[in-house]
Amino acid sequence: MAIDRGERSGFEVTEGQREAIEEAMRIIIEEDRDRGIDPLARFRCERCRRPEHLLGSVLYGDIRLCNLCATTFEVARISGRVRTCAQYVGGRRIRTMS
Repeated sequence: MAIDRGERSGFEVTEGQREAIEEAMRIIIEEDRDRGIDPLARFRCERCRRPEHLLGSVLYGDIRLCNLCATTFEVARISGRVRTCAQYVGGRRIRTMS
């Protein structure tokens, strides 16, 4: 079954959808623990720009979000407020020297 990804600006996210997203994010934390991700390892989240735990973070292409920002992004995405993680992060991208 195909999921309609058309323009849905202003679509209200149901409590059930929000709970499902939050549960998926909890599972990501559990899976990272099971894979042996160092619980003390940190990174700087591309959205909130705070040092956050690598455990439970989500990599969208080359953009890494902390668990909370990833949860907020998924809610925004499903509601139609944003379509991509790059759009969600906007001008907040962290620039690194290569």
